Amino acid sequence: LELHEPDPPVRALLAANFDGWTQAIERCLNDAGSRIPKDVNRRELASFVLATMEGGVMQARTHRTFDAAVNGLRDYFRRLDGGAGTRRCAPRARTKATSAVKSEVTRGRKKSIRSASPRRSA
Repeated sequence: LELHEPDPPVRALLAANFDGWTQAIERCLNDAGSRIPKDVNRRELASFVLATMEGGVMQARTHRTFDAAVNGLRDYFRRLDGGAGTRRCAPRARTKATSAVKSEVTRGRKKSIRSASPRRSA
């Protein structure tokens, strides 16, 4: 995601959205309990998971596959878990921040597309 630098309202909404995702992932990691070693910082691991998935999304736009990111994370968690199976965390409901970010980003894209489009003369 590229963002025009002087756009604090959108940046704040994006930060709230990423914080919400990180917290949701952290809850899943906390729910895993003893399956993840005690010395693993779950907040940092949640941030790593989100960064990996977001990077996977960006790469999938080019390579048309998301498999490498997902497979890498699965392998990482299998190693943390000592090879046991994985249990899924319940999905989190959309927040107002998530909806607001989507709306702002969509508006920004439309604005960028309009400003980049060649002007037709009448």
